[in-house]
Amino acid sequence: MKTIVKNSAGQPLRKKKIFWLSYLIFGHSNVVSQTEMVKCLSKDGADVYLFAVGTRRDSPRKSGARFILFPMKFVSIITPLLYMLALFVFMPFYTIVNNPDYIITDEGTAMIGFFLRLFLPKLKAKVVLDIRTTPITVRVRVLPLAVGFGIFRLFLNAFMFRVSTIMAKRKFDGMTILTNLMKEKVCREFNIKPEFVGVWHSGVSAELFNPENFDGMEIKKKLGLEDKFVIFYHGALGKYRGIDETIKSIGKLRDQFSELVFFVLGQGWYEPYLKRLAKEIAVQDKIVFHKQVPYSEVPKYIAMSDVGIVPLPDLAIWRYQCPLKVIEYLSMKKVVIATDIPANREIIGENRCGIYISSNDSEEIAKGIAFAYDNREKLSGWGSVGRDMIKDKYTWEKIAVDFENYLLSL
Repeated sequence: MKTIVKNSAGQPLRKKKIFWLSYLIFGHSNVVSQTEMVKCLSKDGADVYLFAVGTRRDSPRKSGARFILFPMKFVSIITPLLYMLALFVFMPFYTIVNNPDYIITDEGTAMIGFFLRLFLPKLKAKVVLDIRTTPITVRVRVLPLAVGFGIFRLFLNAFMFRVSTIMAKRKFDGMTILTNLMKEKVCREFNIKPEFVGVWHSGVSAELFNPENFDGMEIKKKLGLEDKFVIFYHGALGKYRGIDETIKSIGKLRDQFSELVFFVLGQGWYEPYLKRLAKEIAVQDKIVFHKQVPYSEVPKYIAMSDVGIVPLPDLAIWRYQCPLKVIEYLSMKKVVIATDIPANREIIGENRCGIYISSNDSEEIAKGIAFAYDNREKLSGWGSVGRDMIKDKYTWEKIAVDFENYLLSL
């Protein structure tokens, strides 16, 4: 049974009003963590308002939370700027009228929290910065000229991260972060006291990601993959995620294991390059690119796979993460081929539900895939270990307790 958390005055969180200001845009960014967390807080009785860009159809049904969505057509850079302007105009009045107990911001909306704290002197709300990722740092010269716009976004993200963290340190009441490893890094770099920072990591709905709800073989047949060994990846298609290296590994294995298929579920700016790469090394018949699907449909695609893969390189942006897809694969009883980096090892540990590869070099990925294929009769048993582990530690309900306790400690 879930523990009811209380603050020092004995007041349960269910009596509190929470504003969650999100910079994310429904349909164009990953909003899973925030939406699942506000749903859990609402189930506990808190009055939660999530602010984001989206339309009414983007609002999760029966969530219990109130979704204040700004309907804007997505135009890169322009839409986020217009959204921020709308928040600057809208939030002071809405905050005065509703008088929240907590205001949660992210790197993109931290300026709004700072603005409210500065110009509403009677604001009683505790203002908290929530960080889900640290910015990637790469040298400009290693990126092709064609992605100059992407370079600008990298610098912008790094700037927003630094400014929001400094503002939180000086003017906010607290900060939450994704992992203990990321907490140590941020506290060290910005000279922040550890007690100022709380941790809540990625989680999963064990009810939605439940393998008992899906017939994987039936789905395989519908996709024409019933006689294939399917390596599965889902998420954004971008550089520095190991997708291209995985495609190259399929090229190394195609003659040895003719049944292999790499199924890629998602979309992103890097997709055209990945398709060209598959064609160049003559494995286009071994790679399936499937368009992005609603989050509620992701489990059925995982169900039809034989093994999941998370081939992240050992970069700072990934090293301190808690990869959501690892947790989702494990919840669906799928063994995960994963690079041996702290982020993956923090979740999988030494359990057999993970097949570690020393790097995301195509040779190492090929070894991991070959090992999974050679042990395909054992994968089901190994995957059951992962499901038990996730139910014990990584459900959203359990993670929400950590977040609630942190808020009530402020």
